[in-house]
Amino acid sequence: MKNLGGGRLIRRHPRIFFLSEDLPALKKYVTHTMIDKGTLLDSLIKEAATLLDEREFTITYYGGKKVTFQLPPVMPGRIDEPPGFDYKTFGHYPYWTGMAGHIQGRLMNLSLAYVLTEDRRFAEKAILYSLSLSRWATWTDPEYGYPTCLDTGYLTIGLSTCFDLCYDELDNEERERIVEGLVTLGLKPLLRNSKDRIDHNLQVLRNAALGLGGLTISGDHDSEEFIEASKEYFLWYLESRLSSSNFEGLGYGGFAMDYCLTFANALMLTVNDASLIKHKCVSEALPRMAVYFLSPDGSAVVNFSDSGYGIPYINSMRIISKRLGHPLAGWYLKKTNHLDGRGFTDIVFHDPRIKIKDPMDVPSSTLFPQVGWVALRSGWEEKDVLIGFQCSDSRMGHN
Repeated sequence: MKNLGGGRLIRRHPRIFFLSEDLPALKKYVTHTMIDKGTLLDSLIKEAATLLDEREFTITYYGGKKVTFQLPPVMPGRIDEPPGFDYKTFGHYPYWTGMAGHIQGRLMNLSLAYVLTEDRRFAEKAILYSLSLSRWATWTDPEYGYPTCLDTGYLTIGLSTCFDLCYDELDNEERERIVEGLVTLGLKPLLRNSKDRIDHNLQVLRNAALGLGGLTISGDHDSEEFIEASKEYFLWYLESRLSSSNFEGLGYGGFAMDYCLTFANALMLTVNDASLIKHKCVSEALPRMAVYFLSPDGSAVVNFSDSGYGIPYINSMRIISKRLGHPLAGWYLKKTNHLDGRGFTDIVFHDPRIKIKDPMDVPSSTLFPQVGWVALRSGWEEKDVLIGFQCSDSRMGHN
């Protein structure tokens, strides 16, 4: 692979979130970490077991409209607009986004439960769903009128996870069918959309899915073009983060960066290419931005650009801590009460050797001139005060 770091490909699976030699430490972590009234592994098995007997799931959308989707996944037909939704202004309501996200979550959780427990029931269910999805006509709602969207990214990442973690349970025919589905329905359409240098969370997800899928099937299919296109986009994206005034804020920007670094982590593991992980935006700028605009008690971030919905950058800080040993990333996870967790990324990106350093010697206030944001803090203690100012000319959404 001519443009990819060390150029060597890890051919064994798993490889896009962690390597096979990491499994003993992950199993030790989930069996020794207490959560609720049992271990993290107990919780994981319990939640995955509930997925084994599912025949459908229901999502409540805009205006209270409930839609039920079949399992194994069946491609839905057209769904009428929800009550009160202004489709003439905003277009067809994006039902497929939530549906695809739910399917992605099931594929990832079942696959992780399999690899940590070796219980083949979990792999068989994930494989069944993947084979069903591989027979769909498209992985994006035909009503959108364009080849890929968030749904394409979610389904591509979900199937890639199943293919990677359940690889040894797949026979040759199943591998070929899933690879064909990934390439035809996911990677080729994503490649067509990936080349535009658009600074937007949707475009980041597209390229992350493109790269993760390419790395997953490399060895089973010629995927260099997918991987290189993704890497080139993210080199541009990270440079843009250092120089462009356009910024979607901590919430949507955090969503984008989490996917960017998920691919960066996979690129480092799979082909020994750390160029994205070690980029200045990741190793220096991102931890500073996250830390400065975190509330003193660690419960929220400044609500610029629609960023008042939870704590962003958790996956990013996990990866930065694990791969770079960055102490501010460790402090951010501790401050936000995210040193442990029960979700997929909480487990696969867990760092048992995490470094934590309080930012007491970091200046309490600073300017981020490229985006026009200022953080004025009285200090770094629990009862200190943070005042944030924004004087940005960003024309991104949510600004």
